Amino acid sequence: MFDLRRDSIHSRWKLLAKARENLLCAEDATNHQWHNASASRLYYAVYQAGKEFVEANGESRAKGRWEHPDLFNMVSFLTRGQEGSILNQMRHIRQLADYERAAVRPGQLSNEFNRAWDFLNFVYSDLLKKNAT
Repeated sequence: MFDLRRDSIHSRWKLLAKARENLLCAEDATNHQWHNASASRLYYAVYQAGKEFVEANGESRAKGRWEHPDLFNMVSFLTRGQEGSILNQMRHIRQLADYERAAVRPGQLSNEFNRAWDFLNFVYSDLLKKNAT
């Protein structure tokens, strides 16, 4: 079994590689107690992985631009509702971090890191299956 925390990603999946980089940056930001920056990087990690996933499943948008809610809905549709909630949850936390006076609290992201790594591993597994056939 692979684990994107330690395993490399094939170079053709550039968005998933960016997602992994953002997730590692989010972990580093949390280690420095930069919770707002961490929330922002964590959100973009799951967004980029979601975009890689839907495009690998044959969905596309003009100029490759996905509106965030449209992308979330497509991920949810393609996974029969199993994976869409992490995107919505992370968007809510990122909006708090980026646009509100209140800050992301220490510990508010602790469960989200495992969910994000699970999502990236899910996407990677899907990509590997599609390219094995």
